[in-house]
Amino acid sequence: MKTTKKIIAVLLMTVIMIVAFAACARLGSDQKKEYEEPTDLRFNVTATTIELIDDYTELCANGEVLEYRLENGDWQDSPLFEGLNPNTTYKIDIRVKGNDKYKASKEHEQEATTLKLSQNAPNVTYEQAEKTITIQAAENLEYSFDGGATYSTENKHTYTDNGDKIINVRYKETEDKYSGEAQVIKVKITDFYGGTGEENNPYLILTEAHFIALKDGVSSNSYIKLMNDLDFTSKTFSPAKIGGCVFDGNNHKIENINFENETDLNDVGVFANVGTVKNLTLNNVNVNYTCIDNSARPNIAILAGRAVNVENCKVNGEININNDKSYGDMKIGGLVGSITVNRSGKNRFNITNSFADVKIKYDSQDGSDARINVGGLLGYYINAIGDAKDSFVTISKCGANVDIELSGLTSTGYAAGLVGSNIMGKIENCYVTGQLNTSGRSGSMIIGGLISQKAVRNSSDNDRYGNASIESCYVAMDIYADKTNQDIRMGGISSLMQAFEDRNVMNCFFAGSLLVSQGSKSAFMDSFATSVLTKYSQENCYHSDNLVAPVETQNTIAVSQETMKTVVWQRDTLNFSADVWNFVDGQFPTLK
Repeated sequence: MKTTKKIIAVLLMTVIMIVAFAACARLGSDQKKEYEEPTDLRFNVTATTIELIDDYTELCANGEVLEYRLENGDWQDSPLFEGLNPNTTYKIDIRVKGNDKYKASKEHEQEATTLKLSQNAPNVTYEQAEKTITIQAAENLEYSFDGGATYSTENKHTYTDNGDKIINVRYKETEDKYSGEAQVIKVKITDFYGGTGEENNPYLILTEAHFIALKDGVSSNSYIKLMNDLDFTSKTFSPAKIGGCVFDGNNHKIENINFENETDLNDVGVFANVGTVKNLTLNNVNVNYTCIDNSARPNIAILAGRAVNVENCKVNGEININNDKSYGDMKIGGLVGSITVNRSGKNRFNITNSFADVKIKYDSQDGSDARINVGGLLGYYINAIGDAKDSFVTISKCGANVDIELSGLTSTGYAAGLVGSNIMGKIENCYVTGQLNTSGRSGSMIIGGLISQKAVRNSSDNDRYGNASIESCYVAMDIYADKTNQDIRMGGISSLMQAFEDRNVMNCFFAGSLLVSQGSKSAFMDSFATSVLTKYSQENCYHSDNLVAPVETQNTIAVSQETMKTVVWQRDTLNFSADVWNFVDGQFPTLK
């Protein structure tokens, strides 16, 4: 009986403890605390995202955790919302997340607005017509022609002044996009049709007025391109002054130029001076020069008074010079007056694939004491300084048809069908046809069919003069000199050649005539070269067999002109290359 009472007492105590424990549990749940509502937090926004940037781990020092929702959506632990619309205001709820001890806090509501989308710079094209710029048009673009100060929808603008200009082009701002980054376009407004003068964007010449604008020059090392044929009939002409620049004729022609020059006493030609000129034809150009300054040392030519490189150019016209004042050197060339080396180290200058059909007339009735240097292609090569062994001209695949008449000479003169004097370098695959006549009262005349070359002056100066090699060339030109009170030195290919290192004259022939009035055998040099060929070797060189005394011919081999005009002789005996020359029986060869 006692045992039963004990069991009942234990069970009763257990029930009481369970009820008490349950009551305590209910009492604890009813007393669960609520977290405090968060305060304003900072967000980072883009066009499509909103993200909390405050360090909420510090804000929740007791281990609280925040949760978030967007526009009454589901709660999430991440503070990042993605895939949103640009330029849109969103409501964001933030609260402290509840746990077994704390209830979630009240929602704290904030708003955040996404940004507009950014836009990259466009990539548009433009056209320039003289001072007018036209940008590629589009409805979603806007344009600034004042360097970004103002924008408008107008895509075309005409400038009133020359100079460098900045044009900005960008996408317009829209409801969900900012105005874009600007595409920056740099243009140069000039008196030309267009271009900036850079190699990939040269100045463009479309009219005679554009070419005349070159008389004021452009920046050195600029590039210029001819886009049309030009005709100066009944138009005033002024030479271009673009030393150091590159002029590309673009296989166009400039014609009917007739100009007098009495003021520019230095450089005279369609180009007074130029760095490189190429792919250009000049037709019917007449250059008239009257010297009015007794100290003038002019460079006169049809193409360029001075040039550095000439490629694929052809000229025809006349040069008429009246000189009663000048006592300095005159350099006269059908194509180029002179090429000059000026303290610039190792240099290579070239005249290639070019031709001059020119009449040159020089007269000095009052007996000016000027020294002249005349060549149907190049008048004079000047090495102004030092060691010219590394500074020389190559003249290749060039020709000249000349009518040269020089009268009234009173000082030393140098004249030849291709190059006047002072060549250093190489002449190869060239020819001359036509005639050369000289007369004077005193002094001496050095005349060559292809080249008339000054001798080495002295041992200390032996790097300044001479030293040219000649290969695969011919002359079919008649040379006449009136010897009145003059010394005449004449050569069918060259005259007065000396060198300071070994040079060759090879595979050449002379098929013209040599004649001097009042002459004697001692008045001539060879039909081929000078009587003194210092350090020169001669190989496979010929003269026509109709030359008569007093011409000396011991340095060349006599061949009939009939033989000279055969393909077999030109190709097999003379070794002219079929890659360079055209051969037709009964004719002298022509360049391809």
